[in-house]
Amino acid sequence: MKHKLFVKALWWKEYRQTRVLLWLMLLASFFPIVYTHMWKLWWASKSMRDTFVKNVTYVFQDGRAGDNLYNDYGGGLIFIILGSFVLSIWLLGQERRNQVNEHMFALPYPRWILYLTKWMIGIVYIVSTIVITLGLDFVVLASSHVSEYVSIGEIVVRGLHMIFVAVSIYTLTLFLGSFTGTWSMQALMFLLCMTLFDFLRFVIGKFIHIFMIPVSESAQSVLDGGGWDSFFNVGEWIIHEGSGYSYGFISIVSILLLLAGMWLYSRNRTENNGKQFVFPVIEKAYTVLGVICAALYGGYLGYEFFYPGRIGYVCGAGVGAVLCYLIIRTFTHIHTRR
Repeated sequence: MKHKLFVKALWWKEYRQTRVLLWLMLLASFFPIVYTHMWKLWWASKSMRDTFVKNVTYVFQDGRAGDNLYNDYGGGLIFIILGSFVLSIWLLGQERRNQVNEHMFALPYPRWILYLTKWMIGIVYIVSTIVITLGLDFVVLASSHVSEYVSIGEIVVRGLHMIFVAVSIYTLTLFLGSFTGTWSMQALMFLLCMTLFDFLRFVIGKFIHIFMIPVSESAQSVLDGGGWDSFFNVGEWIIHEGSGYSYGFISIVSILLLLAGMWLYSRNRTENNGKQFVFPVIEKAYTVLGVICAALYGGYLGYEFFYPGRIGYVCGAGVGAVLCYLIIRTFTHIHTRR
């Protein structure tokens, strides 16, 4: 049976519930980008304006005018990502908490259409925010004393990069909401994604060092970073820019996350709303991973602060694993339902 990808009623419903976030995203990106340039070029003291123009002129001679003109775009991108993160929580986590999705699932549309609509409304918000913000910023820069250094091409390239990054992170956060039963767990999972790669690299490196385990050059390269950060470190997806950015890999991951999110959302059981995880198998995997990470970190703490030897590591690992298991079991059995 064929279904339309664009269902006007669903789009209107999602827009009515989340339109305030569109305005908040616009405001949040306006101040660090457009307002900052308005202040530097229009309202600041003459000496400060002259200094800013002089700096732009200086770096322009080296072909790096963008370093001064567009370095505020990073701050705007962070706020746009935060806005899209809140949007994903509102669309899935908060919806489950308020039991709205029980009514949504009763609508005559397949659940994957519901999920895809939520994803597309977020994409529209992100693209609209970035296009409007950078369009206004171009007007400000082009009507100022630095107009001769402004490149519409460079603004477009930077804007496309911002859209790519924000869409990738939004796809990830929405995917996390497809199997978490509460907005708090959805937020926690995103924080874990942001820090997990660096954490694992640190604790595994300590484990190998303490137990003197021989590793291959390729494995050591992963532990040392070795370019793998750009692939698996979600934080690097946000802060990295320029040559070496993994557009291809991140695109493939984002597509897979979108498809996986649609599949998981289609199999949600409403009776699990309010649980930390909608699927028991994911809860078990989370418990196992949490215990392993706690054991590795507990072992490191035991080695550093209890006894600088393998005995200290093993004791710390055991304590960390037990404590983490008890905490996770207690936390995951809390049923938060309104």
